[in-house]
Amino acid sequence: MKLKLVILALFFLLAPARSDDTTVMFYNLCNYFVDGDYGGNPKAEFSKNAIVKMIKDADPDILVVTEMGSVESLRDLMAQLTQAGCKYTFAKICNAYDKNRHLALISKNEPETFECKKDLSYKIKPKDKPDSPPEEYHVERGFLHAVFKFPSGYSLHVVGAHLKSKLLHPRYNQTDMRRYEARLLKYFVNELQEKTPGANIIVFGDMNDSSDSDPMVTLRLGGKPEKKLYDLRPVDARNAVWTHWWNQEDSYGRIDYAYANYGLLPEIVFSKNCIPHIPELWMFASDHRPVKITLKTENQPPPDQKTVEKLFNNEIYQGGR
Repeated sequence: MKLKLVILALFFLLAPARSDDTTVMFYNLCNYFVDGDYGGNPKAEFSKNAIVKMIKDADPDILVVTEMGSVESLRDLMAQLTQAGCKYTFAKICNAYDKNRHLALISKNEPETFECKKDLSYKIKPKDKPDSPPEEYHVERGFLHAVFKFPSGYSLHVVGAHLKSKLLHPRYNQTDMRRYEARLLKYFVNELQEKTPGANIIVFGDMNDSSDSDPMVTLRLGGKPEKKLYDLRPVDARNAVWTHWWNQEDSYGRIDYAYANYGLLPEIVFSKNCIPHIPELWMFASDHRPVKITLKTENQPPPDQKTVEKLFNNEIYQGGR
């Protein structure tokens, strides 16, 4: 895998990050609640402080978070970030069907557009009534979508998702729920590409599943190279890829992802992608680690299809089993 990352860096002629590069990060905050948030337990102050230090140290220009509580919770985080010297000027929650946990966008500059795709549903058979017809169910957290415009004229679509957890649902199969949500997320990305040919799209999410799972394969694959999503697979300083610690089992896995569409690949600074990690802080902040991507804010020549397919066409990137 180290060799593959080196080849990627050489192929895309990646230079060190410049001042006109931008950084985008995704972070599951593990229930950032304040008093009064739907009866949830408020997040402890030491945990809030750890989150703020993690974000300040990573210093992303654009930050997508999930497991954010109410608008008041977001205001609380913004106040603490400001007090810590972080210069974020925009913050907005994606209000969908889940009234407890939300996606949210925080950024140093206001996006050109912001939307919460929440009117999304799918048909699923109830497991408690196997002989009954499929029922309609909604994507609980919706999908966050923002478009950033840079001085160079470059546009970046940022998409955020938080798919169904592996906790059992009383009426539906949780794997099927995640598969249908992943399918709708892929449809949404395809729609963006059809409406805006040449769009640069990065997709972040806590997908709650492994890379070789059916939902993740559904999300990545797309027939033609231009229809696929490519797993950027950042690593930490020790080349470890895990993003989630399940403390009940003391197990580690990768369920938080950053995907790029085909057109964005030449702008990705692979040598700067990372999983920010502060050993003495991360587990007090959240049971997840963030994923951070650096990209150039100028359109680069399109990638060579054969080389891209050769580099990404294996079971780690494309889910072949």
